[in-house]
Amino acid sequence: MRIEEFEKPYWASNGHTQTLIAHLKKDKVTFNDEEKKYIPTIDGDQLLLKIHPRNTNKWLILAHGLAGSSESNYILRLTKLALAENISVIRFNHRNCGESMGTSKKPYHSGRGEDLFAAVKYVNDKYPAADVIVVGYSLSGNVVLNMLARFEDQMKIKLAISVNGAIDLAASAKRFLSLENKIYDKYFVQLLRGFNYQMYKKGFFQGSFSEVFAKLPLNANLIDYDNLFTAPLSGYADAWDYYEQCSAKSMIAKIKTKTVILTAKDDPIIPVETFLNLKPPSNVEVVIQNFGGHLGYLTRNKTPNNDNRWMDWFLLEKIKLNFSSDHL
Repeated sequence: MRIEEFEKPYWASNGHTQTLIAHLKKDKVTFNDEEKKYIPTIDGDQLLLKIHPRNTNKWLILAHGLAGSSESNYILRLTKLALAENISVIRFNHRNCGESMGTSKKPYHSGRGEDLFAAVKYVNDKYPAADVIVVGYSLSGNVVLNMLARFEDQMKIKLAISVNGAIDLAASAKRFLSLENKIYDKYFVQLLRGFNYQMYKKGFFQGSFSEVFAKLPLNANLIDYDNLFTAPLSGYADAWDYYEQCSAKSMIAKIKTKTVILTAKDDPIIPVETFLNLKPPSNVEVVIQNFGGHLGYLTRNKTPNNDNRWMDWFLLEKIKLNFSSDHL
């Protein structure tokens, strides 16, 4: 497969429009055959998997980004495409995300490689001969690399793909502070306020409503949120300690699994400089597109999938190419 530079459309000509239009343009995708399965984490919490069995020798695990879930549109779209190729799919939910809200005692974050490892091990143990491919988007783009660096000797993965991964968490957090990125900062903080509220109703937080929510000022940013909630609830000294310990950029050199890292130069959230300065091992392919924004990659002309979503086409081609031919 050739990795081609796509032609950007006039209606999504920069990183912001690529990001926003791709997010707002929802494709209607529904399934009538999903199975729900809770699996344990290594520290006693639990994770919800949405499972679509097809060819049980081929498994694709899809992991969502910050404030997303197994119902995120980019997850649903690639699931539909993979199922049409007779590939079994698991839509992974981080702790307390989606329908699993309130079922875990600890929060998810960018360094939870152990949780994605639990999902891979579930497939490895149930289908020992199967090939497994894992795709992580945004926050999970970092998580999948974190998982490989820490656990790859304990599991079997054919291919891992990181899409617009926040592999330098501090650099990405600082990006949100810029004036042009305030819209993303406010968007994610509002989603996280809602997440906290739902968790509060489930009894996750100690103290009164006012005590819990007064901690996060109305003008709070994502760094404030990580400092007040993510870091202390996860055992880190502060947000900067969390960013330092969980960023995958320093872990990539350890990875032995075949891996693809996809990002875009005009991603407004993830600085491309981090990827330009990487010196990955030969088994790690870094693909940097000139255009695409954050999880956008909208094209002027239709892809072979008969839509304008280059990212979905690229991922599906990589996935099909890397599944063993003897597992047809």
